[in-house]
Amino acid sequence: MVPNSIFKIFKQTFNKSTQKAAEAAYKEINKLHKEFTDPDLRDYKSFGRLIDGAAVEAMQKIFETQPHFSIEIKGSEGRKDTKRDGIKSPDLYGSYGPGNGMRVEIVNDAVEGTAFASRNIPGSTSVLAACLNQKNGLLPTGNFDYMSKLFGPPQLKNKISLELSPAENYKIALHELKIKPEDLAVVILDRPRNQFEIDSAHDLNLTVILIPGGDLTPSLLATQDLKVFEEIKSKKIPSHIKAMLVIGSGGWEEGIISASAAKAAGGHAQGRIYSEDKEISEQAKIMDIDDLVPAHPDSILVSATPITEDEWFGAKSINQTISITHKGLEIMNYPAAELTGYPSESSSVNHLSFHKAARHSGSRIESD
Repeated sequence: MVPNSIFKIFKQTFNKSTQKAAEAAYKEINKLHKEFTDPDLRDYKSFGRLIDGAAVEAMQKIFETQPHFSIEIKGSEGRKDTKRDGIKSPDLYGSYGPGNGMRVEIVNDAVEGTAFASRNIPGSTSVLAACLNQKNGLLPTGNFDYMSKLFGPPQLKNKISLELSPAENYKIALHELKIKPEDLAVVILDRPRNQFEIDSAHDLNLTVILIPGGDLTPSLLATQDLKVFEEIKSKKIPSHIKAMLVIGSGGWEEGIISASAAKAAGGHAQGRIYSEDKEISEQAKIMDIDDLVPAHPDSILVSATPITEDEWFGAKSINQTISITHKGLEIMNYPAAELTGYPSESSSVNHLSFHKAARHSGSRIESD
């Protein structure tokens, strides 16, 4: 058992790493948009790599200079971007901190939603999952790029499954939660590969929220207890919605980070390797939450600091951080640097804390 004093330092350190990464990313966004005022002259792919680089450098500086923890990176989103685009993208791998420090494993995405960040529109976040004093607590990336995912609240843990069809899972959710079809939101990346999940949800008259990219933040929200979900004021979710699922295939690292949040919150998380080669996908093993995140729930932190506006959790300004641990979900204020273009809202906005309930047994913009 890690002493509370150590866990507090752990939480402060790695919340600070996403905060500094978000600040650096937004500074870069402002600089680029001021330099290239004509949108027709903006190369958003190049912008994205520069923004990623600024965020990675800031996050790495925190990892290198903190004196408490021996850090090992188990996964970083940048390596998938390099593979996809054929151009080296910034990523954050390696080992950092004092060798005799308490072990911390991390999966990071310094800029989740790079396509959104490069355009300075809502949907980009600096995020990581970390586990303290665990050995092999987070499943490493390996060569996997994409994951078929199923995320839901604690009330559905071990009741829905990737072994079942999407329609079967939707029906189980409606039955277990005792809600009407229109009161269940299903969030799905709008990709041809997810069309079956989309059609199945429409056939049952569920509320379908299709997103062009960025399935990580909604997955963090989907895995929270329904009492917490009810309190979140989200621009993306109609007010009548009682519960939310995230289903379909998306990025691997995002899946591990989301599963970490589920493990801490007691939510449901499953994944399976996704490949365009149907034979590989069909033979892939379904991984339950303990396969994806072997770490003990009490060792986990998921930290997410919005770079541009967050529309899922309703974090009101760039100087708020969403922090998820076994104790619950917090939307915390922090003293952001004075950055031109940041919202002027004071850091005195109330700190929001949602303590976890008892555990239950234009152009198309794409960003995976």
